[in-house]
Amino acid sequence: MKTRVLILILCACFTGAAVFGLVNRRNHRDFNREESPLSKFIIGGLGEKHLKRQLELLEKGDESIGREPITECKTILAVRCEESSRFRHAGITQKVSVLHVFQGDTVNVGDTLHLSAPSSLVWFCNEEYPEILRGYFGANLDFANEMIPGKSYLVFLEQRVESFRDEALWVYFGGTPATRFCYEDIPNHPAVQIDDPDVGTAVFYRTVADCEFFLMSDEAIEVMSEFKKKMLEAYPLS
Repeated sequence: MKTRVLILILCACFTGAAVFGLVNRRNHRDFNREESPLSKFIIGGLGEKHLKRQLELLEKGDESIGREPITECKTILAVRCEESSRFRHAGITQKVSVLHVFQGDTVNVGDTLHLSAPSSLVWFCNEEYPEILRGYFGANLDFANEMIPGKSYLVFLEQRVESFRDEALWVYFGGTPATRFCYEDIPNHPAVQIDDPDVGTAVFYRTVADCEFFLMSDEAIEVMSEFKKKMLEAYPLS
């Protein structure tokens, strides 16, 4: 009798798991197998006012929250991007190789790192989202585009994160925008908000895929351009 009950319980559990998997299968996709996967995403755009606040925080820091200025960042590197974004569960990383170490003693030239924004996140827009977004996937890229393979970037890193694969996984210093700057000029243009008042500053990634940063106005682009110029002049790629 006990054996029969156990079998019935196991069958019920198996059936429940199978049903759950079938129901949620449509929400799961292996973006690593797709070409230009980010083109299918919705991301956020950054306005001038918020951008100025965040850049001031990066430049001056804030002792009340334990934030140091960006120049005090413990690991500052020039890197070359080695591959497009890699999707890992609910986050995104990119592989780079170290070209030059401006600051820090835990990374060497030639090392391979996997970089991620501290708030990197990927999600599915279900029925809880405004109707215009439903069926899409969203990604938090911290308002900076993915790095372009083969190009060199100045990056500011916060810390290494322990990985069960024993990879050198690092997160960027600060928060918004992601602190990575291409040594080449990548033109930006204003992101166009999705035409729905309920979605905030959400934009379709495909409309800003050619930009380095996701900014909502010409004024914000000018502010970001000046900040990037200042950073690249302080840490030139020899």
